[in-house]
Amino acid sequence: MALHLATGWRYGLFRDEFYYLACANHLDWGYVDHPPLSIVVPAIGGRYGLPPAHSPHNSYYFWGPGRERPSVLIVIGWSTEEIASSWTQVEVAGRIESPYAMPFETGSPIHVCRGLKVPLETAWRRAKMFI
Repeated sequence: MALHLATGWRYGLFRDEFYYLACANHLDWGYVDHPPLSIVVPAIGGRYGLPPAHSPHNSYYFWGPGRERPSVLIVIGWSTEEIASSWTQVEVAGRIESPYAMPFETGSPIHVCRGLKVPLETAWRRAKMFI
């Protein structure tokens, strides 16, 4: 893994990332390998001035947190206690309530976090989640 992290930046985007970007440019409900709305944020975000989405979930973790230090972060599925050590203000804005969600996701909190109080890289390492 250390070798991958040390040299991976030189290779640019992988074909899976190009596929994801192509799907974002051609939205369709019939994609079997991503949920219908997962492509919408990258597809329309730039048009409306939204920042890029970042995630420490599974292989997205290796893409890193980006270069900009976020002033606001939306965190889904973590407990307030788990994220309070990294942010000065953490509020529960809602909960996941859907008949289509996995049973362990139903009722999970949706947090709005402000005021990062640790270096971004530290918060990113704390948030790493491999399932």
